[in-house]
Amino acid sequence: MLLFFNEGLSCAPCLQQMSDLDQLNEQFTKLDIIVVGITGDSVSLLSSWAHSSGPQYGKVLSDQNLAVSKMYDMLGPDKSMMPGTAPGHSFVLVDKSGMIKWRQDYGPSVMYVPNDQVIAAVRRALGA
Repeated sequence: MLLFFNEGLSCAPCLQQMSDLDQLNEQFTKLDIIVVGITGDSVSLLSSWAHSSGPQYGKVLSDQNLAVSKMYDMLGPDKSMMPGTAPGHSFVLVDKSGMIKWRQDYGPSVMYVPNDQVIAAVRRALGA
């Protein structure tokens, strides 16, 4: 599973990243990876967005109470433009046993990562 933590619907680069990850669906499927976008946005906001223009891959989940973001240490000033209130722009690859195979925190300075860099890092982490 590839977790994509991001600042959510009010962040244009995050929206673009969530949308652009759709272009990697075929490659993720071949690698047996499900993409899960995680934001602090409410379920109602995410549901409305997902039905109108959301990505086709995996899932987009609400972490409104930030419990998952805290668990993965996504709220610090070295990771988020809004420390303590929204997760930063980070990817975490978790294998089927729950072990983290790769993690990259891009925020707060990098708010968009080209798809070729994402898929290359995932492939390296998997030894593919």
